Amino acid sequence: MGKKVFLFSLLVVLSGFLFGCERKTSTTGTGTPTGSSGPATGLTSPLVDVSATPESNFSDTTAPTANTNLDTESLKSTFAQNLTDTTTKVQKALKNTATFCTVLIEMPNTYSLAQAPQGFFFTTTNEGLKDWYWVVTIDPVEKKEKHSLAAKSSYKDELECTRLKIDEIKVSFDEAYQRAGETGALSSAGDTLKTKITLKDHSWKISQYDVEGKFSSKEVDATNAYVSSAATTSATPTSESIIK
Repeated sequence: MGKKVFLFSLLVVLSGFLFGCERKTSTTGTGTPTGSSGPATGLTSPLVDVSATPESNFSDTTAPTANTNLDTESLKSTFAQNLTDTTTKVQKALKNTATFCTVLIEMPNTYSLAQAPQGFFFTTTNEGLKDWYWVVTIDPVEKKEKHSLAAKSSYKDELECTRLKIDEIKVSFDEAYQRAGETGALSSAGDTLKTKITLKDHSWKISQYDVEGKFSSKEVDATNAYVSSAATTSATPTSESIIK
């Protein structure tokens, strides 16, 4: 009988201790738990993707559509400066053996041209890099500049080097896009999943891709803004590649 009383008393004491501790660690509001020496560490909510948190310096999180009005002069000036700066950097890296080939601007349908990354492609007479492009990608959203090598074979059906020198490019890519839109040559934003703009020979080539992977293209002369009358439509090229 004495042993049973002892065990019962022990259980009462233990339960009081445990429940007392529980009350001491309860929280009020969002502050530090009462009785704790500091905030808990190593704990993350399973519903929060920390990596997806936007950078604090971007306060406007609303993505404009492709029809957003363009600040033509600003974009033209930025593009010209980017081309000049990247050319200087690549020539220094490749010891003046580089030649500007083309630029590739890729714009998803939720982006404006001002947000679209600009990829500048260079060739070089360096024998070890004859089958490669040196690519400088400028991302205006992340505000980053990335240098990489891309195999020419990956872009054989997509890119063609321009024959224009930097100072001969009188029409910027955004002006070419606007000009094509004014002539009714572009598809509506609702029908376009992504737009690519690249410089070839002496013209800007504007290709628009729909949800089925088909694309149509239009060319605008980079010296006089003349819009070509012929448009092509085809399935997605087999040599599709992403700059990395």
